[in-house]
Amino acid sequence: MIRFMFIMLSSIVFLAIGTIPKAFADTELPYHPTEDLPPIVQNTPNDFSLKKVNQSIQKNKKELEEANLQAKTTKSQVKKLKKKILQLKDSMKKRNKVLKERAKAYQQNGGNLQYLDVLLGSTNIKDFVERAGAVSTVVIADKELLNQQAEENKEYENKKHSLKDKLAELDDLKASLTNRKTELKAQREQYKKLAEIQKATSKKLAQIHKATSKKPIPKSMKTLENFQTAPVKGSIQTVIKAGYKYIGNSVYIFGGGRNASDIANGWFDCSGFVHWAFGQAGIEIGSSTDSLKNEGKQVPFDEIQPGDLVFFDTYKKDGHVGIYIGNGKFIGSQNNTGVAIEDLSKGYWKQTFNGRVVRI
Repeated sequence: MIRFMFIMLSSIVFLAIGTIPKAFADTELPYHPTEDLPPIVQNTPNDFSLKKVNQSIQKNKKELEEANLQAKTTKSQVKKLKKKILQLKDSMKKRNKVLKERAKAYQQNGGNLQYLDVLLGSTNIKDFVERAGAVSTVVIADKELLNQQAEENKEYENKKHSLKDKLAELDDLKASLTNRKTELKAQREQYKKLAEIQKATSKKLAQIHKATSKKPIPKSMKTLENFQTAPVKGSIQTVIKAGYKYIGNSVYIFGGGRNASDIANGWFDCSGFVHWAFGQAGIEIGSSTDSLKNEGKQVPFDEIQPGDLVFFDTYKKDGHVGIYIGNGKFIGSQNNTGVAIEDLSKGYWKQTFNGRVVRI
């Protein structure tokens, strides 16, 4: 029985050693250093939109660097695990060879009977004791070899499982790094385009400011602060309040607000925001200033009500649009602040408001 267990255990240990699975052999992960990313465009002073995008870039860049560091650490852990597995495999192979030879000799020499022959061959008590001690040492040594082999085999299996987990972690990191790098590049491209738009329009806006600085103020505008408005209907209230969550949390992006990603990030241009806000109340309207000015009907300014559209001559006739909310104010995606509430009777908006009011 002892002989049978001895031979079976040594055979099982040998079979368990095997080889390192092929899937564990290749642990190389393409590393994504931050150095190869395009340089950050310098921030334009006092421009909210560019600052917000740049903050997003910096945040994403930091997360990318942290993910890169984690990938390097995990790769190092994988390397150590591979080395330890190979060491265990080599150790178990050598010990397995010894165990096989011992098991073979044990079987050929009659198992326990051989030990009995050694004891019975003693010539006196002293010799018997010495022989018994030697036999005991051999048995203990064999048992220790088996225990060592079993322990290392257990460690070997644990290391293989750990390696498998680390490789899966590396795969996840690889996907994460790739996505973050793509996202970061896209944000920087957006930043560059936004900076170009800002530069191109700033000169035009300066010319408009100069041209409209002496523009006569409509008579109706002079009494705007005392203007009373009609009660707000439920659906219009939904339209007006829809954009409040984006105040201070949005960016003016030319052509923005026309897909789920833009809306989720708070990226709107003026007409895109108006189109989205009315959509929250189930009202479908156009998504450009040219189409919006022809929606519904045009009403006199002294009949203006919350929910009416107001238009401004900015870079072109009717180049900007917002939603009137009452008390001389309107909400819209403004090119220097994103979604914000502005006053029709003050500053730039007073100068550029052209009197067009459209009721949807």
